[in-house]
Amino acid sequence: MIPKVPLVAFVLLVVWPVWSTASAEEKKPDPKDPLSKFSDEDLADPGIACQKFFEAVGSEDADVVKAFLAECPKNLEKLDLKKKEDRAQFVKAYAAYKGANVTKSQRIAAAGVAQITYDKDGAEKTLRMQNVGGRWKYVGD
Repeated sequence: MIPKVPLVAFVLLVVWPVWSTASAEEKKPDPKDPLSKFSDEDLADPGIACQKFFEAVGSEDADVVKAFLAECPKNLEKLDLKKKEDRAQFVKAYAAYKGANVTKSQRIAAAGVAQITYDKDGAEKTLRMQNVGGRWKYVGD
């Protein structure tokens, strides 16, 4: 009879390096996808995704702000985000969300939408998000 403890330890020693390497490779951000720096769990929760959107507005990260949009408005689509002044103008369009904090989120799973309640300067407001490919995106007002 083979002792179970050494067998389990042997299997873990063989499998662990392969498993840890695979998970480390998954966590590398994709330069073409600004949202890849966030975990899939964060992007699957509308409240957390919305908070990340607010933080991107606050840090003036135009690439992330644009990636969180379900659809980019026509007037902003023309801006070249490689130019500093265009990046600033893009983020300025969402300045109303700078410093906002999510207080609650309500998912309507069947419709693939969520209503986010947030606090901005002591006033409670709401916005909508839509699930697009497993990620929650800002829909607009």
